[in-house]
Amino acid sequence: MKNINRNFELAYESFLNHDYVKVIELLREIPENVLTETEDKVAVWEMLAHSYYETMDEKSVDYYKKLAGLYESLKDDSQHFTNLVRVLEKLAELHDDEEHFKTGLKYYDKLIKLIESNEDLDKQIKEEMIVKIGMKAAVVSEENNYIYGAKKYYKKITDSARFSANPEVKRIQIQAHYQLGNIFIEESKMFDAIRNFKKVIKIKDEYNIPLNPGFLAATYNNLAISSKIEFYFTDAVKYFKESLKYYLQLAKENPEEYLPFVGLTYNNLGNTYVEKFDVRDEIDTFGVSSFSGFGILSAQRTEGPQKMLQVLDKEEGVTFYKKALDVFQKLYEKHPEQYEHYLGTVKHNLGIIHDELERYDEAIKWYEEALKIRERLAKKSPEIFTPDKLVTLLNLVTLYQNLFEQSGNTELLNKAKKYFEQAEKEVMNLDDSLPVFQTMKSETAYFKDYFNKVNEEYINVVKYKNKKNSSKEVINETLDVNKKILHQCEIIGLLEDLHHKYPENEFIKNELSVEYTNIFWFYLRLGKMDEAGKIKEKYFNMTENISKEMLINLAHMKYMEGKIEEAEKDYIDIIKKDNITKNETINLIKNDLQLLHLEGLIEKPFEIVSKLDILNKTDNGIPGIGNFIY
Repeated sequence: MKNINRNFELAYESFLNHDYVKVIELLREIPENVLTETEDKVAVWEMLAHSYYETMDEKSVDYYKKLAGLYESLKDDSQHFTNLVRVLEKLAELHDDEEHFKTGLKYYDKLIKLIESNEDLDKQIKEEMIVKIGMKAAVVSEENNYIYGAKKYYKKITDSARFSANPEVKRIQIQAHYQLGNIFIEESKMFDAIRNFKKVIKIKDEYNIPLNPGFLAATYNNLAISSKIEFYFTDAVKYFKESLKYYLQLAKENPEEYLPFVGLTYNNLGNTYVEKFDVRDEIDTFGVSSFSGFGILSAQRTEGPQKMLQVLDKEEGVTFYKKALDVFQKLYEKHPEQYEHYLGTVKHNLGIIHDELERYDEAIKWYEEALKIRERLAKKSPEIFTPDKLVTLLNLVTLYQNLFEQSGNTELLNKAKKYFEQAEKEVMNLDDSLPVFQTMKSETAYFKDYFNKVNEEYINVVKYKNKKNSSKEVINETLDVNKKILHQCEIIGLLEDLHHKYPENEFIKNELSVEYTNIFWFYLRLGKMDEAGKIKEKYFNMTENISKEMLINLAHMKYMEGKIEEAEKDYIDIIKKDNITKNETINLIKNDLQLLHLEGLIEKPFEIVSKLDILNKTDNGIPGIGNFIY
């Protein structure tokens, strides 16, 4: 026994001197069966467990397990309860590798249950212990990509901390909500992400918890991103601006680390203003202009009263993109290889926003500058940057195609073809791993079909459309019917020439039918019945499918010729043909009749207008007008 005591004393002295190899050597000479007292077991096993741990020997697990079993039997003693918690935590940490982490989580679960079941523990101490252990378990789960476990432990933390006022507990609760928010973003569960990020801010404010500015910047940034994805653009702008406030503050102290985040946030603000009005029907599709990937030009154009709001918002977008450009230009000058692609992306986004603002010269300038950068990058790292280059090329194709369609200028068509030829082969070689690649392939297939059909006939039709649009502007603006007819004749002259040249073109035939209908109405408004008759003949030579609008005009013609009963019958037949648009058709006929009356071409049409009003209120079928007695 004397030798055993001597070995223990020497081992303890070596332990204090951190000579763990010597500790192991000395204590291994002590037989297990002589350790009969609890105190002896504790002393020897604690030193062996720690020494094996420090020398990275797996045997440490065996001794920590022995200690756990020992302290488990003595846990009612507060000192041994504390030791049990410590040993179980160590066992959990020893199993945090990829192969054994689930075993480690079992130890964390055991720890949490142990602490929850101890009724002698102070409530605040218990809360703090649970959230700290829960955070360790959650981190281990995330590090090993065990997302179900991470969510479980983060949720445990938030539940345990809900009613606590302990600042340390609230700080860990905040971290748990932040991590849950990030997980939900990855899972595309944006409503849950928003809810958790908002709780970070709420808890911070309610309990006055001091937080690192970098953490707050990241929280507001992620809250903005998830809000934008859910189309909460006003919220997204607000949160990006909050994030920017912190990043600007941090960048003053440490520009090398935080200036890139300032640039990214400016860019994200630009994206938000671009996308804000590229949605329809409250929640619908949006034109993506993301930073790390692809700014795909939205094909949509807002018209009407909303257009001014769109322009104002996109002007804000331009402002933020230019601020982002200034930041990345400075960073590029110091670290060109690291920040060149950011410059390319911001310039590409400036191309998009000017394109959608219909400032085409500016858009072309920015797209071409972006393309130069992206071509250089794609040459160096094709697998990374080729898709970026292709998106810019396709946006240039779209822009020049749009300009050609607006003008009929074949030089613009040739530019669109040139950029398409640069993009086509590489686009079709992309795999289908990302939806954006599928979109690019779809666009490329569309443009291939488009350029195949653009022949002389198509070009002449485009030129006609543009000349027609100019004439239509005058027709819609003037109140002079003679002037309307003059420009309407110009449109018809162009169409008749095209029809003579391309007699089988269905578009031209349909257009002629529509424009004959329009000029027929103008001749009626002037009371030029002979001219209207000539147009009627041309119309019937053109088509056998008479449009509703032309049928109404023909009924008006009968009315003006004094064939009132025939006209009434025709009006009823027209209304019966499509009961779905009944009210719309009735109102159209009434408005036409009142206009013809105001121009002195027919007597007061009160009787028939009254009958039409009654028809308008009839829900069950359409009665014969002749059955009514007045």
